[in-house]
Amino acid sequence: MPVDHAPAAWLEVTKLKSPIHRQLHALRWWLVLGIGVGVGIAMLVGYGLARRALRPVAALTDAANDMKDRPTGTLPTDFGVEDELTGLAETFNGLIKRLRASLQRERRFRADAAHNMFTPLTAIQSELDVTLRSPRSETEYREALQAVRQHTETLSSLLDELMTLSQIEARDGPAVSSPIDASSRIGSRISRVRQRAEAQNITLEWEASGRVDALISPEDLDLVTDHLLDNALKYTPEGGTVTVQVAEESGDVVLRVSDSGIGFGEKDADRLFERFYRTDPAEQHADGGGLGLPIVQAIAESYGGTATAWSSGRKEGSTFEGRFPL
Repeated sequence: MPVDHAPAAWLEVTKLKSPIHRQLHALRWWLVLGIGVGVGIAMLVGYGLARRALRPVAALTDAANDMKDRPTGTLPTDFGVEDELTGLAETFNGLIKRLRASLQRERRFRADAAHNMFTPLTAIQSELDVTLRSPRSETEYREALQAVRQHTETLSSLLDELMTLSQIEARDGPAVSSPIDASSRIGSRISRVRQRAEAQNITLEWEASGRVDALISPEDLDLVTDHLLDNALKYTPEGGTVTVQVAEESGDVVLRVSDSGIGFGEKDADRLFERFYRTDPAEQHADGGGLGLPIVQAIAESYGGTATAWSSGRKEGSTFEGRFPL
């Protein structure tokens, strides 16, 4: 009986002969190599760009370190291209400039304060030394004590103004919640100095357009009014005129004090509110602490307002103005 001998398995042998397969195989390796080289180049380029981008930061850091030993330096702003770092450096330079100006003002203030306190103390010491050098009559002793008292009052006034100015500048903000009748309050302060104005033969005029409410504490308004009136009466000659006005203008309460006094030049206008600053003619009439106008400005600015002054020139009178937002 015949038997069917069918194969149980088979083996097929092939050979890669197509050139396309060889090219694809080679391309794969070239791609791997290209990617590796590309990544390497990208890393080098990125490193170079990063160093170039951070070069201004390094320059700023070096300049900041140099400023420790050279306080007058500034941060560089020329990086070859104007970008965010340029704007940042310019902003910091502006801040540094303002801080330096503030420090210079503080140094000048301390020096002026020491000088203004030292002057009456020296005068007191000299007066006492001269008085005690030899026996004096009762009249001479009284005259010496009167001089000492005058110098003491000057020193006391200076210390009081220094304390007031320090308290105002230490405020976090205006401490007032309700408006007051500014017209009535200012009118009462004017009444207090009418006798002084009459003694100096100065005409004191008061102009108010009805009730004017201001968002300011009564004590601060009294300080502003008193200092502006004292300044006007102090520098207005006999036979002159001082005019006080209060009104609402452009959303502000405006207190304006004008006089026919010694006036001031254009170069003095920006410095009148500096501490202890006086114009040359004002030095001849100086008898206060020299902080009245800085106190007025400090109070006005604490309420978001301003204090300004203007004059047509020497001996042409002047006007001082305080503005307080409603």
